[in-house]
Amino acid sequence: MSDLVETAASAEAEVEQARADLAATLDQLKDNLQPKHLFTEVMARPRDRVSHWLATYGRFAKHSPIAGVIIGAAALTLTGSMMRRDSRRARKLPR
Repeated sequence: MSDLVETAASAEAEVEQARADLAATLDQLKDNLQPKHLFTEVMARPRDRVSHWLATYGRFAKHSPIAGVIIGAAALTLTGSMMRRDSRRARKLPR
């Protein structure tokens, strides 16, 4: 009977650990799928991705100059604000 109790307790501990692992995984997925995180990931892509984006944007802007100016201004504003934020954070970090 003692072996059965130990086995049940062991199984219960394994289940609790699996639940904790699953909860941690779900929390990580939730964090990774936030728009802010996704945008940061996209902006951290290698230069060839940026070059591709710029080429695509250039073709789009040729066909629709006004929309191109609006999108370009929005992209510059967003990028500038992100760079200022990162700069402020870097200054606050202890060295």
